[in-house]
Amino acid sequence: MTVKAKWQQLANARFDDYGLIMSDKELVLDALERLPNSATLDQIRDRLNFLAAIRQAQNSLSQGNGIPLADVREQFSSWVNDWNSKSSGRRKRSTTSAR
Repeated sequence: MTVKAKWQQLANARFDDYGLIMSDKELVLDALERLPNSATLDQIRDRLNFLAAIRQAQNSLSQGNGIPLADVREQFSSWVNDWNSKSSGRRKRSTTSAR
């Protein structure tokens, strides 16, 4: 197995708290164990949907379908600038109390 293939295998792996690779089933069982006994079916579904979304994103990234960091930084900077320009027109709160 090539070094690249080994890194690809690690990129697709799921790890538990001890750094051991977890299968999908182990990931689900671990998530269920961590939820309180009072967890509702909706809460369980939400947790599993969350884990599935993370798994899907990790798989997508490992296949090279991510967004380059430079693009993310540029987009984030644009969002911050937009937010700053919108919030600069708002009236600022006084730090002293009016008595």
